[in-house]
Amino acid sequence: NYNMLFSERLKGFQAAHPCQSITVGGAQYRYVLAGNEGAQTLVLLNGGMNTLAMWTDYVDGLCGRPCPRFLRAAF
Repeated sequence: NYNMLFSERLKGFQAAHPCQSITVGGAQYRYVLAGNEGAQTLVLLNGGMNTLAMWTDYVDGLCGRPCPRFLRAAF
């Protein structure tokens, strides 16, 4: 709902899709999986000074029928 502040939309998205973490080779990575399990996965990479939060509206906007699986990673 774009009538809400981004901070409010982000809070709802984070509640529905909590951030997880994995350690690979001693390095810890944060990621969020959203969308339909078993569907093709679209990997959303952020760079520079961006964060996982930048993808919040894109995931909701791209989630049509059928909804793909989204992987957002922070590294």
